[in-house]
Amino acid sequence: MQGLDTPPACPCGPYPITAWEKMKISFSIAKKIWLSLAILVSGYLISMIAGFVLGQNTELRLRYVSEYLFPASRQSQMAHSLFNEEIRLYNNAVVTGEKSFTESAVSKAGEVRQSLETIVNLEGFDVRKKKEVKALLEFLHDFNLLAQDTYTKLSSSFEEKEDSSDEDIKDKDLEEKAFYLARTTKMIQERLGYFSETYADDLKTELYDVSNIIRRQHYVNMLIFFGVVIVTLSLISIIIRRSIIRPLMRIVEIAEDINAGKEEIHWLSETHNEIGILNSSLKNMTENLKTAEKKYRNIFKNAVEGIFQIRPDGYIINVNPSMAKIMGYDSPEEVMSSGYKLSDNTYANPEHRKQLFSILERQGIILGFETQLIRKDSRPVWVSLSARLVRDSKGKVLYSEGSAVDITEHKEKERAELEREIAEEANKKIMSSIQYAKSIQHSLLPNTDEVKACLPNSFFIWEPRDIVGGDIFLAEKLEDGFIIAVVDCTGHGVPGAFMTMIASSGLRKIIKDEGCHDPAEILNRLNYFVKKTLRQDTAYAASNDGLDAGICFIEAGDKRRETETGSRRRLIFAGAKLPLIYVINKEIIIIKGDRQSIGYKRSDLKFDYTDHYVRIEKGMAFYLSTDGFADQLDIGNRRLGSKKFRELLKTVADLPFEKQSQILLEAYEAHKGNRPRQDDVTVAGFGF
Repeated sequence: MQGLDTPPACPCGPYPITAWEKMKISFSIAKKIWLSLAILVSGYLISMIAGFVLGQNTELRLRYVSEYLFPASRQSQMAHSLFNEEIRLYNNAVVTGEKSFTESAVSKAGEVRQSLETIVNLEGFDVRKKKEVKALLEFLHDFNLLAQDTYTKLSSSFEEKEDSSDEDIKDKDLEEKAFYLARTTKMIQERLGYFSETYADDLKTELYDVSNIIRRQHYVNMLIFFGVVIVTLSLISIIIRRSIIRPLMRIVEIAEDINAGKEEIHWLSETHNEIGILNSSLKNMTENLKTAEKKYRNIFKNAVEGIFQIRPDGYIINVNPSMAKIMGYDSPEEVMSSGYKLSDNTYANPEHRKQLFSILERQGIILGFETQLIRKDSRPVWVSLSARLVRDSKGKVLYSEGSAVDITEHKEKERAELEREIAEEANKKIMSSIQYAKSIQHSLLPNTDEVKACLPNSFFIWEPRDIVGGDIFLAEKLEDGFIIAVVDCTGHGVPGAFMTMIASSGLRKIIKDEGCHDPAEILNRLNYFVKKTLRQDTAYAASNDGLDAGICFIEAGDKRRETETGSRRRLIFAGAKLPLIYVINKEIIIIKGDRQSIGYKRSDLKFDYTDHYVRIEKGMAFYLSTDGFADQLDIGNRRLGSKKFRELLKTVADLPFEKQSQILLEAYEAHKGNRPRQDDVTVAGFGF
């Protein structure tokens, strides 16, 4: 005898069910389904709660890693690296005698101290390790004081010194300190290396432990979850087998008949339970599918997206007109007759085909896969592919079907946007570097307040065309006088700035280190320095850069000597193309520089520049200038010109020098108007 849950044996003879039984079946199926879902949800909640409880300890350990171990490891590595850099800079200071290396080393020492103090200030970090770091900090303090003093003295050993017994004693003392520092340096390096390795090992160990804990938690969660799932599935299987599966078997047979394309389908008798509703829905769906098939054919034909069906071997089964157009064909019939095959050669990147089918094999479906296909005319086209695998009842792949959208225009816009972002980011980095270079170039200029203290009647105009420039000026007080130099290097912007650094380095070396104060000899040596630095005395020189310069040496005043001899101070001038202009008694006088630039491939390495001597009288005003002021164009493309510039100087010569500077700048801006700055502008004015 058949039970209540057994489907009718034949579609022609439905099993009679009373109204009460209909209500019982309907209620029973729904209730059991909800009960099964409730069990599954409860199991999921249990696994979530277990995971949360087990994860508390892991979270604490991860917090310890992120807040203490990782910063300590990172800072110790930084301290080790910075200390090595500090020692390298001290060694460079000793080898080159450059004080800038010592200053940089002191700065690095501060960074080492800051890194170690960061470790000490980690509140939750190991107290014993913090004490070790603190002890090293205290030792480093004494070490840095001794190192700064010793290396500073050692870096000065290149300067000339008297031969005396006291000097020998000092050298021995320095030697002993140097040996001590060498031993201490090695000890500190080993200690910092120990900290770095120890903290790194602690970090690795802790991360490894946390990883193991997390792995165990995952295993526990999986065991709980799978246990709940197995129990739930077992209960669901027991619950629904007699209530749902058996009645559905007949529905499956009907579905197979529909799939086989049978014209005559023996439907179940109509009932009011879920099975009956399913039977009626399936019947209506079958009728609707026939109607939908007609609509689909219209959609397939008129869709904007390309639609395709492809066999596993790559041959086309079917495409719509849009897909044919994407591939460069006039119609689907042309695609089919061409024997088109989707192979590695069809993809601009053959690896994409492998990736596409790999995903389809794993997931059975893929959405929005972007790739480039090769059209009939060999042009690439960007498409977004969405596809799925269609299999038979045994799981064998019959074909894949999907859609393709032409996204070539979108990808081109995307590429253009990416290129713009890359360019903007590169520009940011370049501008940041140039801004930093600006501060370096400013540091090469003399302090105007210090110059004013020695030469109160003076002004200096320095206006680079760009952020950095190719002009630079020098004002240096010496024991026997005062030197003022104006230099105009090749170009402007960053290339010009590089040249100013070479020029500034050369001038300081010649004037301060070599003690040369004669302007002509300074230019001779600077010419040699630039050509040798840029290897312009060789046949393979790559740089053809140089500079123009004007240098004035003002002899130191001696009032007693001037009273006794009646002589006055002299100003000695030498120029490489740049002139000296001075005004006395309303008369403007120009002393031209030699017609020979400094540097450049064709310049004469042995050229001798000429000194010009001027007796300094009260009321005289002297001016050195690069060509940027006179070469500035106005809105009519007319130069301001040397003549007008000199007339300006003649007009303002009797005024206070601060006022002179203001008037010159106002005249320059008035002439320039809305035109961009033509060149770097440098003007130095001074008087007595």
